[in-house]
Amino acid sequence: MGKNKVKVWFDEDVDILYISFGSGFSLHSEEVEDNVRLEYGEDGKVIGIEMSDISKKLAKPIARHLAEAMK
Repeated sequence: MGKNKVKVWFDEDVDILYISFGSGFSLHSEEVEDNVRLEYGEDGKVIGIEMSDISKKLAKPIARHLAEAMK
């Protein structure tokens, strides 16, 4: 994967969405919000975001927008 390529994975079995901002190994991570974890590479920059329980997080906002649109 190139240096500036963004890649997204969804693991339905564990309900996790992962967004990668490039190659490299995660040396440190921190939970910045409930079920949202940032991963940092060796240079201290964010190399990935992991969001667990993503379907629950997305379902409510999508349902709300659909309900508003259908009025």
